[in-house]
Amino acid sequence: GDKFWTVQDVEHLVIICADAIGYVHESDEQNNCARKKFIVANVPMKPDLVVQKVTFTSTNPEVGDVLTIIAVVRNAGSAAAPASIAWFTPNADSEDDDASAIPTPQDIPALAPGLSATVVWEEAWVAETGTEAFEVCADVEETVAESNEGNNCRTAKLTVSDVSFLRRAVGFPLRVVLDVFSTPIRAGTGDQ
Repeated sequence: GDKFWTVQDVEHLVIICADAIGYVHESDEQNNCARKKFIVANVPMKPDLVVQKVTFTSTNPEVGDVLTIIAVVRNAGSAAAPASIAWFTPNADSEDDDASAIPTPQDIPALAPGLSATVVWEEAWVAETGTEAFEVCADVEETVAESNEGNNCRTAKLTVSDVSFLRRAVGFPLRVVLDVFSTPIRAGTGDQ
């Protein structure tokens, strides 16, 4: 997984070892590590807000379903991030700049380095047929001075298929039809 440490203005020693636990029997067990010293000087300590993940209350919505959008925002920087604002934009692939399509901005709490917060837009989008791109951005008002200002957004796509024509064709809920077709039948004995 990800490993982080707080960079300080001091000398650092990094040791990287292969077979550190000694599972492999070798002719020379003393040459498995490399060491490197380096000095870090005048490193600006800054936060870095990134949108790690964007999810939806349904990964297989039907037309008309009302979805909640959920994002995880993490401070990947080396200093605390003050509270800021996040928002998401539906139709992120569209050229249309309709500001009314942007739901209410949500608060991101202050985050220490390495910590995350979940941001939720309840019932924020009604599913429509097709593939929709949603862009979620942290620190949209650019109030946080970050070490990287270019990684605040993440886009997630969701595809909605219109299966209502199948319901009309069979006359009852599609789930019943699928359940009937997925029922196992034992052949050869006359028993079912």
